[in-house]
Amino acid sequence: MATITVKQAGGGDFATIALALASIGTAAGDGADDIVEVYNGTYLEGILNTLPSGTSWAHPFILRVATGNVATIKKTGENNVRVYEPTSLAFFSIIRGFIFDGTNLTGDQVSFSAAMDAPSSILVDQCEFIHTENENAVYIGAFATDIQIT
Repeated sequence: MATITVKQAGGGDFATIALALASIGTAAGDGADDIVEVYNGTYLEGILNTLPSGTSWAHPFILRVATGNVATIKKTGENNVRVYEPTSLAFFSIIRGFIFDGTNLTGDQVSFSAAMDAPSSILVDQCEFIHTENENAVYIGAFATDIQIT
């Protein structure tokens, strides 16, 4: 189990969420019991097919905002978060505490979709969606399963 910190101002393990996620990998189970903790800032990047996976809800991967911090994901372009690649992978991943800003998006803020082998077992918890005028806040494709929004 590792806790990786993301701080734009320095002093963390990484300055971007993308670099932190890349350090874990996307193979099945790569992120089991790992936590990426994000500190204050507006992150002008997306989480695009780079979400690590846990092995079960007892051993998930967690991407969360650090306690007492405010972290906004505000990407220009398609999606703030997209888990799309055709995969039958059960992610057992938790995304917690972010503000997703839809300003300048041309796609959904958070999208879970694919063909027959869509992603499953992802929890989006305690997140806020703002500026959703252009597209959906959350899109869950027909074949995605066990996608929880709380």
